[in-house]
Amino acid sequence: MSDFEHLDYYELLGVSRSASFDEIKRAYRREISKFHPDRFVNAPPDDQAYASERSQRLTEAYAILSDFAARNAYNRGQPAERGARPPRPSTPPQQRDYQAELYDQAISHLGAGRQLQAIGALRQLQQINPFYRNSAELLAQIEAQLNHREERPPRRFRPLVIAGTITGGIVLVALAAWAIGFGRSTLASRLPASTAAPAAALATAAPTSAPEPTAPPTAAPTSAPEPTAPPTAPAGQVLLADGFNESGWATLSGPSWQVGYQGGRYRVQGDAGSGAIWSYRVAPASDVSIGVDMQVLSGEGGLLLRFLDANNYLSVVLNPSQTSYRVEQQRGGALNALAGGQSEAINAGADASNRLVVRVRGDALQVFVNGQQLADVVATSAPDAARYGLLVIAKDTASEALFDNLEIRAAE
Repeated sequence: MSDFEHLDYYELLGVSRSASFDEIKRAYRREISKFHPDRFVNAPPDDQAYASERSQRLTEAYAILSDFAARNAYNRGQPAERGARPPRPSTPPQQRDYQAELYDQAISHLGAGRQLQAIGALRQLQQINPFYRNSAELLAQIEAQLNHREERPPRRFRPLVIAGTITGGIVLVALAAWAIGFGRSTLASRLPASTAAPAAALATAAPTSAPEPTAPPTAAPTSAPEPTAPPTAPAGQVLLADGFNESGWATLSGPSWQVGYQGGRYRVQGDAGSGAIWSYRVAPASDVSIGVDMQVLSGEGGLLLRFLDANNYLSVVLNPSQTSYRVEQQRGGALNALAGGQSEAINAGADASNRLVVRVRGDALQVFVNGQQLADVVATSAPDAARYGLLVIAKDTASEALFDNLEIRAAE
C-alpha cells in the first residue's frame, strides 16, 4: 500500500472539507505538478510507479470534489457516481520514503567529501519536491563552493576526459565541466500560488516616480551649468553574459507550466492559477547588477533575486500591458510590497521589449527599466543568497515571457 492510500480526497489535495471549487482546482494543479509521470521518466521503476499511482489518485480526487453531486455523496460516505473510494483509515502504513532516502544519500556523500554525488542526489530530490527540508539551500551552498574552483586551470579535469570512454566517465566529464562555470546548475519549478501578490498589497504599494533632475545651484555660476543627467542603469565589470544558446538553463514542464529555450530566447509560461513559475541559477556573487531583455507576451514577468527558498526571496516584475511594475519581498512566508506603480519608461504591449536591470547590494535594491530608474528601496534582512532567476506570475490570468541578453555585472 502506498504512503498516501490512507488519505481521503481532501487530505490528498491538502484542502479543508469546506474548500471552494477554486481552492480545490489550485490545490490539484499544485499537487499534480509534483507527481506527474512526465517528471519521472528517468526515475527508477518504483518511483515511476509511485508517481503514476499518485497522479491517478489526485485526478480521481479532483474529479469527485469538483462535481457538486459527487462531492456531496462522498461527504456522506456514499459511493459517488464517478467511482470514488470512501475515506481511508487514519493509521498510515510503514512505507518507503524516497524523498528522505535521497536527502540522506546527499548528506552521506557530503560527509565523505563526494560533492558531485551529493549534488546528483539533491537534484533528483529537487525534481520530486523542490521544497523538501533545506535541500534547495544545501544545493546552493555546494554549488557556491564548486564555483570557486573556476579560477583553477581547466586541465585539472582532463583525466576525466580520458575516462570518458566508459559510460560512467562520460557522466563525470559532464559534471566536471558543469562545476567550473558560473552558476552552471539550474532548477526550474513553481512557487505556491499564495506567493503571488495579493490585491491588497498591490493597492497599498506606494508608486515610485522617476527622480527629478537636480536643481541648479543658487549662486550665480560663471558659466551656464550642465543639466544633471537622470540616473542610468549601472555598468560594472561583466561577470557573466548569457545569450540563451540552449545550455545551462532547465527545460521542464508540468500540467500548467513550462520553462525552456525557444527560438534563441528563454521562455517561462504558467496557466492561470499556477502562481509564480521560475527557473533559477547561481550568480557569481550576491551583490550584483542583473539585467535582461524581456518580452512579456501576457501577464507579468521579471527577475527573481536573492532566492533562498520559496519563503525567502526578492522579486521585480513588469506588466507592460498596464505599464506597471512591482518590487516585492517574500520573508518568512509573508509577502511585502516594497514599491510599485506605473511608468512611461515601460514600453507597452505584448510585442514590446523592455530592458530590466536590478542592482542588489546588501538590503538595497535599485530598479531600472530601459535605462530609467524607477525604484530605490531597502528590503528587510534580505537573504544573502547568490541565486537569481527568471519568472512569471500567473495568478488570475495566464502569464508568458521571453528572456534574452542576460548580463550580470559587479555592483559598484
